[in-house]
Amino acid sequence: MYLAALAVVCATAAVLAAVRWRQDGYLALLATLAFGAALVGLRARRRRPPGRPTRHAVAMATSYTVLLIGFYADNFYADNGPHLPLRDRLPHLLYWVLPPAAALPLTWAALVRRRRATADPGRRLIGDER
Repeated sequence: MYLAALAVVCATAAVLAAVRWRQDGYLALLATLAFGAALVGLRARRRRPPGRPTRHAVAMATSYTVLLIGFYADNFYADNGPHLPLRDRLPHLLYWVLPPAAALPLTWAALVRRRRATADPGRRLIGDER
């Protein structure tokens, strides 16, 4: 479902970029990066033998983070930009840096938690197929 929705986002970004390249060209690049990261995550998830949960988790977190960057950066310029909280007080670069800065420690914590759970076979994680 996520990949299908991301394909729609990617197609929409391509249309926006084709219509207004100077204003929305970066959206096509961000959407393509997000879609590519999601494909890497899907491929890591479907590999046999099952495994590579680290690659899957990092790729999917990257995909979502790139989408957030596109949302915040686009809304900075769009009609809704003036309605974002603190828009006029924060530097524009922060809208590009804040999503990865928030995602990195959250992804790291999830990976550490997963590693600890797999080291202790008696411990279960949500979503495990045991």
